[in-house]
Amino acid sequence: MILLDEFVIMPNHIHGIIWMSVGAAPRGRPNRRIDQPQGQDHPIQEPSVIPLGQARGPAPTVFDIVYWFKSMTTTRYRYGVEQSGCQPFQKKLWQRNYYERIIRNDDELNRIRQYIRDNPNNWDQDPENQRL
Repeated sequence: MILLDEFVIMPNHIHGIIWMSVGAAPRGRPNRRIDQPQGQDHPIQEPSVIPLGQARGPAPTVFDIVYWFKSMTTTRYRYGVEQSGCQPFQKKLWQRNYYERIIRNDDELNRIRQYIRDNPNNWDQDPENQRL
C-alpha cells in the first residue's frame, strides 16, 4: 500500500512524504524484509495518512509513483489549456528528476514533517523565488 503523509505544494516545487509498505516487492527486485533501524525502542509512528491505492502485482517504486504523478498532472494541465483556456506554460512543466531519501526513525520523520510545514513561511527567503 502507498500512503501520502505530510506534503505542501509550493509555487515552483512540491515537498512530500510517501509511505510504502514494508516487505512489498518492488518491480524487478526480490522481496526482502526491512527491519527497524538498530537502537530503535519503538517502531516509527504511522501518521494519519491519505491512502493512494493498493498495489496490484509488483509494488511500485518511488520512480513509478513520481512518473505517474508527473504524467497525470501534465495530462490534466494540457486538458485545461485545450478545453478551459488555461494559460500555456512555455517551459517544461516538471524538472527531469526528483530528490528522495529514506526516513529511518521518528526524530528524522518529525524533523522532515516540520520542514515541510514551515516551507511556505520561508518562501520569501528561497533563492528559487523569482520575486527576489
